[in-house]
Amino acid sequence: MLPLAPLSLDLGGVRPALGALGRGNLPRVEVRKDASVRGNILTAARVACLACVAVVGCWRREPGRSTRRAQIIDGKSIASQVREEVKERVHAFKQQHDVTPCLAVVLVGQRPDSQSYVRAKAKVANEVGCRIVNVDFPDSVSEAELLRKISELNAEPSVHGILVQLPLPEGINEQRVTDAIAVHKDADGLTALNLGQLSRPTGMPLAIPCTPNGCMELLKRHDVDVSGKECVILGRSAIVGMPMALLMVRANASVKVCHRYTRDLRMACSQADVLVAAVGQPEFVQGDWIKDGAVVIDVGINRVEDSSRKRGYRLAGDVHFEKAKERASLITPVPGGVGPMTVAMLLKNTITLAERSVERVFEEASAWVNKNGGDLSTSALLELYAFYKQATCGDCGGSQPMGFQAAAKWDAWSQLAGCPPDLARASYVQVLETYVPNWQFGGRVEERQSRGSGGGDVSMGPAVSTMGCIGGGDPGDVDETPAGQLCQQIAEGDVEGACGLLRASPQLAGQADKDGMLPLHWACDRGDLDMVQFLLELPAALAMINTADAAGDTALHYAVMSENESVAQLLVSKGADVTATNEALDMA
Repeated sequence: MLPLAPLSLDLGGVRPALGALGRGNLPRVEVRKDASVRGNILTAARVACLACVAVVGCWRREPGRSTRRAQIIDGKSIASQVREEVKERVHAFKQQHDVTPCLAVVLVGQRPDSQSYVRAKAKVANEVGCRIVNVDFPDSVSEAELLRKISELNAEPSVHGILVQLPLPEGINEQRVTDAIAVHKDADGLTALNLGQLSRPTGMPLAIPCTPNGCMELLKRHDVDVSGKECVILGRSAIVGMPMALLMVRANASVKVCHRYTRDLRMACSQADVLVAAVGQPEFVQGDWIKDGAVVIDVGINRVEDSSRKRGYRLAGDVHFEKAKERASLITPVPGGVGPMTVAMLLKNTITLAERSVERVFEEASAWVNKNGGDLSTSALLELYAFYKQATCGDCGGSQPMGFQAAAKWDAWSQLAGCPPDLARASYVQVLETYVPNWQFGGRVEERQSRGSGGGDVSMGPAVSTMGCIGGGDPGDVDETPAGQLCQQIAEGDVEGACGLLRASPQLAGQADKDGMLPLHWACDRGDLDMVQFLLELPAALAMINTADAAGDTALHYAVMSENESVAQLLVSKGADVTATNEALDMA
């Protein structure tokens, strides 16, 4: 037999298909001229088969199908980090105030899942150093009895947070029971007042619902910026779906909430840059619903029967995890994703409420002094003044003023240099309790104490002003009035402090400082849209919307002069008079 010439194979358009397999996956195929005819034919056949497989594989690949595998978000690890941070805050709180943050957990009935959740909360609370008070009731408890107990817990100063484990038995109104929790003790963040604050652009909820907050924390710690992104939320429950939507809106995401009446859930999910599933149906969201590269947060925890498991079931989320992770860039597993974060955020809320309880008592104490402080001695007022200034402004600055009153205040304040604000707040309350032990229960100073030598009956003024922060802390130029205090906070951009003061004394919104400027004037001058919105929701401020200051300027004038179009438009929409003129400005 004569030797054959080298066999040449023309693969033509098959080569691109072979390339689709990837070079690393191709066997080495060589046509040898010294091989038999039969051998070369077999070699050619193998190559042709590989080409067919490659072509068929390309045909069967789904359009847009990604070969990526998602990064798994480790909720357990992040929850552990949060717990360590909470533990440090709890330790510092105990050291500073000699008080242990306390969470009261109200459980009705003996549902195994509820009991399991309560045990998990107690375990984490013990880990971070918080105290748990378990309040258990039988299924037969009446709603009235439950409400009475919550009222007692609201009044108990040693309890900083209250949680009612849901669901409750039939016949008990869950929302009514939840709303009975004092807003400053709402550890779950689910009372109507807290959710209402969350829904307002300038609202400041004391606690944020735990599961949605945990989801946001997972995104934050993976550097996921949702601003401007399409966020789709499956589910509209008051516990997860709705507060999740509000948090996403606050983070500047474009949000779509889907539910059982949404017409095309698959289409909605396929458009989501961030998908949050909270529907309570195992593996409801299919993998091919997921947009390539999307972030998937699976809130669902469902039991699925599985005879191969020792317990007879397995846990599954609302998303088909194995399929979804082929498309997503980030995804939470179930278990080990959102679940651990919920309990961690609950304890974070608890220490936050404990810390704010000190601030709240401080605010209540300062309000009491504003109203009743005229009956306190000069020495008591000086002591209170110094601690208040240190708490709100920090160390005293500037040189000692010449006036007797101002010099005395300056001396008292300057002696507290270096005292931390938290300690100054606690000391302020302790000083007041020394002079008026029952001030929190409507108590008053029974008789005017001695003013001390040289003091006469000269009033020291309210002991709660922050105005001395201007001008390097020089008390000689202090506006001691409550309205002056409010205007100072607005001028300095302290929106949270100003809103807190207005909640305690909403009538201040209609009162001017010593220069004749209203809080609304200051907010418009600073161009602070959030502060202006908050003020205009108060009747006292809205009634003064067209009131001019001593120089003839209205709030709208200030908005125009500061060239803030958004503030000006808001004022006009609320009734600001666009025809009002300032004669002094017109003459100029």
